[in-house]
Amino acid sequence: MRLSGLEKHLYGDDWDAAIQAAEDIARENSIEARSIIFRAIKSCNVHVRNAAALAVHEEKIQEAVPYLIESIMNKDNENQRGTMVYALESLDCRELFDFLFRLALEANY
Repeated sequence: MRLSGLEKHLYGDDWDAAIQAAEDIARENSIEARSIIFRAIKSCNVHVRNAAALAVHEEKIQEAVPYLIESIMNKDNENQRGTMVYALESLDCRELFDFLFRLALEANY
């Protein structure tokens, strides 16, 4: 029940509440909580994606890497990728060097 209430705040209109909700969900460290964060990273709502990405960065959720990459590569997010790329900063991305290098050269930053 607690997670569903937090998820409502994550998808709400209040940016500060969304950020706090994402952080609280990320701290739960459960399968259900991770699922909520991963779905949020794939959301079509930029504020939801960014709140989830910031929580991933803060909590260093390594399992989020494939979801971040998928969202970064999504053409619909082309001009709104910065926070998702930033989230990768706190994660182990050694295997992504080529991808990140190419992204730095080709992307619109």
